[in-house]
Amino acid sequence: MNLNEYEELARPVPPSAPVSISVDELEGLREGTLLYGYTCDRDSFHVYLTDGLLHRFVYSYDGTRTSYVAGTSLPARDIVPNKRVYPEPTSVELVRLLWARGVDVPLTRYSDERAALAMGHAWHGKVK
Repeated sequence: MNLNEYEELARPVPPSAPVSISVDELEGLREGTLLYGYTCDRDSFHVYLTDGLLHRFVYSYDGTRTSYVAGTSLPARDIVPNKRVYPEPTSVELVRLLWARGVDVPLTRYSDERAALAMGHAWHGKVK
């Protein structure tokens, strides 16, 4: 997500669609990180697409798995952390889908430094 896309997301879309996200809706997106953030417990929260499945992997600082779930469809509210989402490695398409379902995506401030690190990389964070 770039700065213009981040600013555009300041205008949420009213809910009007189902409450889950399906891999079929993500067609055309490359495999890799779709959303990366952290929880109130300071666990990393990584949502990614690979092998035709949507994955949510939550892990602690030392890499210990806190939770993991994967499927062709996941509840929209379950793929957003309860604290913050880093906008730079996060897919603007996924955020738009979540907002269309009335799910708040608590984006943290945009950082040019993090954007430079994320640029050109499909993967951010650990995978199961």
